[in-house]
Amino acid sequence: MLPTGWRRLWLLILIFLARLFYHIAFKCHGLLGGLARLFRTPVLRYGLKLKALPAGVPDDSIRIVSFLCHNDVAMWMWAYASWRRFSGICAPVIILNDGSFTPGDRDILRRWPEVSIVEPDEAERKAAEFYKDHPGALPLRKDQLGPKFTDVPLFVPAGKKVFIFDADLLFFRHPAEAVEVLRKPSLSAYYYCQEEQASYQADPVLSRHFSNLPYGFNSGMLIFERDTMQPAHVERLFQTVRSFPPLKLAYYDQIYYVLLATETGFQGFPKTYATSMLQKPDVLVMKHYHSWMKHFFVQEGLWQLLRHP
Repeated sequence: MLPTGWRRLWLLILIFLARLFYHIAFKCHGLLGGLARLFRTPVLRYGLKLKALPAGVPDDSIRIVSFLCHNDVAMWMWAYASWRRFSGICAPVIILNDGSFTPGDRDILRRWPEVSIVEPDEAERKAAEFYKDHPGALPLRKDQLGPKFTDVPLFVPAGKKVFIFDADLLFFRHPAEAVEVLRKPSLSAYYYCQEEQASYQADPVLSRHFSNLPYGFNSGMLIFERDTMQPAHVERLFQTVRSFPPLKLAYYDQIYYVLLATETGFQGFPKTYATSMLQKPDVLVMKHYHSWMKHFFVQEGLWQLLRHP
């Protein structure tokens, strides 16, 4: 539940000061930048105190999946609270622990009754079983963010829709397009947020081998059918990518989703589902504060969210 009353006002004051000192630091070549962080940090960490909304009856046709580390927990609490606030959808949530969670992290995340947490040893056992006939896929789990791709079908039952949900998303109003997709009885495409220049588009090896890749595919918010992820598909895609010279990619999980979407079909969400720093949240449904944009999650994103709750 998003904060109200004096708590909301206090958080807005802290964000205002963070914004002020950030602009001063920008004009003064970094001076006083530490003060911006000083005010920004308690706002982000307030996410650890957020109370859960009542779960109601979760929609069993959907599984929301997040791959998190310890440092993501406070941000994810804000992100998920904004999703629940504006979407009206409650569904089972599967959180893949990268191995860095503390006992306190688990207690915080489990405030949401729909949340279940997958520990690394459980994921490893499930992966060995799921990929037993296709062991060539298992090394992919060692790649950067590899489990965000390989481990999704381990814990999402067949016939369900998958909603990949990164910790650095914020919703500012009702996501009608995403809700419509999630309410469909079945999906024939991967639905994704578009970014201006995804790293895979600049890689000459990929552009030479694939002529029909989706434009600006961002895997931070992604909706698709779980049954498109079969063990044989995962193994084949991994071996295909590994047959190339080293790729210049920021996130390896992204390219595997891109290749699956190329085979299955793909559809971008409207530009109001944003991934660019140039797009301002007052006209957006959602923004993905990925990569270097993360510190704007508080200064811009929570500023917008708390001013217009």
